[in-house]
Amino acid sequence: MDKNNLIIDLGACYCRAGLSKEIIDENKNYTFESCVAYLKSKYEKDEKIIKNLNGKKFFIGKNADYKKLEMSKGQFDFKWPLKIKDNNYLNYDSIENIFGHVFSEFNVDPCEQNVLLAEFQIDSQPDNEKATQIMFETFNVPNFYLANIGVLTVLSAERSTGIAITSGESATQIIPVFEGCRISWASKKLDYSGKDLTEYLIKEIVKLDYKFNGRLKNEEIKEIKDKHCYLATNENEKISPYFYQGVFIRNPLVNCPGILFPDIAKECFNSINKCDKSLHKELFNSICLSGGNTMFKGFPEKLKIELEKLESKEEINIIAPPEREYSILKGGAILSNNDTIWITREEYEENGSYCIKWKYF
Repeated sequence: MDKNNLIIDLGACYCRAGLSKEIIDENKNYTFESCVAYLKSKYEKDEKIIKNLNGKKFFIGKNADYKKLEMSKGQFDFKWPLKIKDNNYLNYDSIENIFGHVFSEFNVDPCEQNVLLAEFQIDSQPDNEKATQIMFETFNVPNFYLANIGVLTVLSAERSTGIAITSGESATQIIPVFEGCRISWASKKLDYSGKDLTEYLIKEIVKLDYKFNGRLKNEEIKEIKDKHCYLATNENEKISPYFYQGVFIRNPLVNCPGILFPDIAKECFNSINKCDKSLHKELFNSICLSGGNTMFKGFPEKLKIELEKLESKEEINIIAPPEREYSILKGGAILSNNDTIWITREEYEENGSYCIKWKYF
């Protein structure tokens, strides 16, 4: 199946997408916030507002200046379809709108475009089935595959066996992989993720009497996280404080990613030891990272230090490419070259979304 397949990784904060050949050959992708800004219903009949918006009632991606929209006198509702609170269901209408936006950006006809979608981090069977249904019934794609993010992370490191640590906004998962298939009984989902780091920072910074700028709070926190937070790799290392908007930010705020440890290392160690002993050497030698939380300065080094404290006899090798925010896309591009993975439209019409149970590894 020599096609330029569309790869989509829809996360809680960002959606990343690309065409397989361009991802592999040029490391090219399109990344945008996975947010849909909807005009509130009470403004939909306001001709002046509709005219200013060129007739549009919702905005996504590069078509949306979210900062400007957020300041537009409360005229918009913002939906982040994968930011789950209190066990609410996913917002499928927004997910569908985001998928439609991706097809439009790449100027492809869904009816002629194979699509590989990375599983959502919540990884629930009903949501996997719904995503499959949307692709076949709404967009009428010819071939579709829903791929495990751990498998894609390992494949992106040009391995077929290894253990993936993927940590994003909504979840942190540890997934051992053997010959391209996840070892489900040894996989683990942790309590801590990016949203916990955000909540921790907000709580601690508020104690410093800093006043966030209303709706832009998350943007300010993101700036602090991305530019100033890192992991100290030495217990005696001096954390460098800094000023942010007149507030003196010091340890433990700078070192806030440290709340992910030592749990990540312990669970990685435990996960490997649940696997067959014959795999231990290869798994310890192929610990593959992906996701925004693994991008913190010092994360790979801290993980190795914590694993070595567990007295493993095997050599520990952390695979942390600089572009690991996009590792899932790269893995998807590699996997999409396998002609045998695809669920065809005919298979779906005959079996429904049930077919993902025997095509999904």
